[in-house]
Amino acid sequence: MTIAKFPLPDVGEGLTEAEIVTWHVAPGDQVTVNQTICEIETAKSVVELPCPFEGEVVELLADVGDTVEVGNPIISVQMAGASQFQCCQSRTLLQPKHKRLILELNIRFQPLLAMAKQVKLKAAGQGL
Repeated sequence: MTIAKFPLPDVGEGLTEAEIVTWHVAPGDQVTVNQTICEIETAKSVVELPCPFEGEVVELLADVGDTVEVGNPIISVQMAGASQFQCCQSRTLLQPKHKRLILELNIRFQPLLAMAKQVKLKAAGQGL
């Protein structure tokens, strides 16, 4: 099983940090893709962050009230049954050399794309 760490994303405001307002999950909880895991507050807004992974929460890497820089991991999830690459390959057409590079570098891009779409909808006022 793969343990994936989810970095604090840039929520489209150009800010470099955010504060963890509340966690909606705890270690040991099962999470699904796009399930809200926490709320963060930037200088401009409060945003719900959806989980890009499915599995069991291993650790919350920031406490409520912590200010976290964009790109720093905030949660780790043990993904059940599939590697990160297996989760994204069914929706992505890649050449074998690119697949090999993704595996070697442990790149996690597809879950972030799903999360970015969710955050854009909330920022546009659809779902706030």
